Amino acid sequence: MAGRNVGLLCSLRVMLKPSAVVVVQECRRLLSRSFRVWLLLLRVMIPVSIAVKVVQELGLLSYISLFFSPLLTLIGLPGSYGIVLVSAMLTGLYGGILALSQVLGDPLSIEQVTVLTMFMLSAHALIVELNIGRLAGLRRRYLFFLRIGFAFFVCSMIHHFCQIFDVFQSRSSAVWTLTSSTGFEGWLIAEICHYFSIGSIVAALIFTMRFLEIVGAMNWVQKRLKPLLSPLGMSDGVAPLVVVGMTLGLAYGGGLIVDEVANGRLSRLDVLMAMSLVSMCHSLIEDTILMVMIGGEFWIVFFMRIFVTLLLTWGLFKLIQKIGANRATRWLMIPNK
Repeated sequence: MAGRNVGLLCSLRVMLKPSAVVVVQECRRLLSRSFRVWLLLLRVMIPVSIAVKVVQELGLLSYISLFFSPLLTLIGLPGSYGIVLVSAMLTGLYGGILALSQVLGDPLSIEQVTVLTMFMLSAHALIVELNIGRLAGLRRRYLFFLRIGFAFFVCSMIHHFCQIFDVFQSRSSAVWTLTSSTGFEGWLIAEICHYFSIGSIVAALIFTMRFLEIVGAMNWVQKRLKPLLSPLGMSDGVAPLVVVGMTLGLAYGGGLIVDEVANGRLSRLDVLMAMSLVSMCHSLIEDTILMVMIGGEFWIVFFMRIFVTLLLTWGLFKLIQKIGANRATRWLMIPNK
């Protein structure tokens, strides 16, 4: 009996050993992929962070905003808030919030704060995010005009809707201001922590997606999203990447798309449509919470952003069908990517 048990244990050990080897090899492969995606993002983020810091320290943001201020009247905002939008476009949402806390002027209405926050959601951290899009193969000028055009379009819709129906005209009181660390040392520590947090999140995403793929959950997601993505010109294989980008952020979804492109697993049309959609609407969780905290109307900045994004992506796909996918990708994407 004892000999039989020993034999059974030996057999189980032999059976489990290859599985353990496979698991270790798979973990190494996923870690290697995570590290590769992280390096791609750092290659874009670090130089841009340094350049933006220099611009901030030299006080050039206020001069840049002077050229942008006259356009704000088109969406019902005072010209003095140009510095807020320029700060958001160059540095990100936290930079825009910090600039907002330093702007002196008449209090904004709920409509104006909602317009301001929607613009910030639509066009922020452009230098970093346009370069991530370029890594995926899209032209930066296309993504720039897409983001800015989307921002003005959706903000103009909000402004005119509120004026026509006379809603959200009361004074906004839910403004949250941000205090930031000053000095080079505080900035450097914050940036390093930010980079390592990005690396950990990328690794967690890649491991989670692989687990969901193994248990069959990824196929379930693809099937459920196929009816939504097909009219937008995307295959069901790109669905998980779009979900990551829309919920967590363009850096994560875009980074995964860049990795898929490098491995030749996505068509050029898939990349064009997915990156266009995610560029207009991403980080629905964290970014929306931030904007609601400073006074943006949740139902508008969340649901209207999604609706207009899907509508414009559908329109873009219909336009591409008319002019031809090959011609569109040649115009909007970098050759040989």
